[in-house]
Amino acid sequence: NTLARLEGTIENRTCAASTGEYSVGLRVRDAGGEIKTLEFRETWRRADDQPLTIKSDYPIGENVDLVSVRTRSLHCECTEQP
Repeated sequence: NTLARLEGTIENRTCAASTGEYSVGLRVRDAGGEIKTLEFRETWRRADDQPLTIKSDYPIGENVDLVSVRTRSLHCECTEQP
């Protein structure tokens, strides 16, 4: 009850080998009713053209309710050689 799990897929149809980063924003409500946003920065890398499955657990603290989970600021960069 103190973790939020994010599972998803990253697809990059522009190029095969690629790397990038994204942010995960978790909104939680504490016991006093206050909403807080927790932000985590993640990086990723793939060597082929297959979708990349991501799965991560994030600490949200004790005695909180998870309100929402959002990914944002996804950045992709091709790493393959021409």
